[in-house]
Amino acid sequence: MTNATQPKAANDNRRTEYNAEDLLQTEFPPLKMGC
Repeated sequence: MTNATQPKAANDNRRTEYNAEDLLQTEFPPLKMGC
């Protein structure tokens, strides 16, 4: 379980904001259905 109050690591370079053009040009893997 993660604690939502913990700050992000200084080296965490994951993007958190995207615009429509970014999303339209991104290829996503197929969705997996089921449990």
